[in-house]
Amino acid sequence: MEINRETLIKLLEAFADSSEVLQHEMMLYQILFTAACKAKGLTEDEIHKAVARGRWENTEKINKVSQATHQRLLARLPRLVDLLASDEDAAMQFLEEWDSESPTN
Repeated sequence: MEINRETLIKLLEAFADSSEVLQHEMMLYQILFTAACKAKGLTEDEIHKAVARGRWENTEKINKVSQATHQRLLARLPRLVDLLASDEDAAMQFLEEWDSESPTN
């Protein structure tokens, strides 16, 4: 199976673009959370402790929600690889539809 170099680059760019969108969203939430904490008079140390406590208290809930999304992503990868090997146009359409499904928050 030989995959076209340009198609593979587009695939990797799609993943990188999704990662960048996620990073921007996380940074926005971090800035808003920090600003809200500071508005309430919390110190940097108190903010870090609140984040650590929230992470510890919500890990199971977060894992439950994110695991389902992650498993759906992993399940779609073999189909994408097969399309890249057999029908690059269909693979690109698959990526475009996939990208339009992903919410930014």
